[in-house]
Amino acid sequence: MNGYKLGRLFIKNFKLINEREIDFTARDLFILDGPNGYGKTTIFDAVELLLSKKISRVNDNNVEDNKFKHKDSLFAKDSNEPILIKGEFLKGNKFLYFAVYLGAKQDSKKWENYQYYQLNSFDDEVLMGIEVENLNDALGLTPNKISLLDDYKNFYYIQQENNTQFFKQNEKNRIKLLSKFFATEDAEKLKKDLDEKLKKLKV
Repeated sequence: MNGYKLGRLFIKNFKLINEREIDFTARDLFILDGPNGYGKTTIFDAVELLLSKKISRVNDNNVEDNKFKHKDSLFAKDSNEPILIKGEFLKGNKFLYFAVYLGAKQDSKKWENYQYYQLNSFDDEVLMGIEVENLNDALGLTPNKISLLDDYKNFYYIQQENNTQFFKQNEKNRIKLLSKFFATEDAEKLKKDLDEKLKKLKV
């Protein structure tokens, strides 16, 4: 994510979580382990919702939550309360704070209902923040790079039920993903520029 990593995560009224803060700053690698139904996927869903304002496993597969029969609030533990997910992103001594928010009694399956806010601090009230369109621009991710959502789906969270996703993509996308994974994008761009200059010299 352009050198940023997730420091702290705050989840409120999301699926089975009433309110929870998780601190990831102590380690670079975390493993979530536990029996089915203990909230591992809920945490991953919360992170993806924060990064992209959608949850791809629901979006791609039209997944319904069979444990809790919500009407218009598939993800809200209490449909009379808003959903709030806040994240702290850090890069060296630089900190950025973002939140994704869904108002009470809004349809949580419609991604356009969610709003992004950039905050001045992790403890700020979400509605005190500045509404932003997406996190890519704020984190300095250029449009020709893979988006945060693609990053998350392909490198950070591989779903148990969809672990062959990479092979389902076309050859061009697979090459692009491998290029990003092995950090060869800049080298490939330099090679392309040099090849073009060499062609001009030959002419």
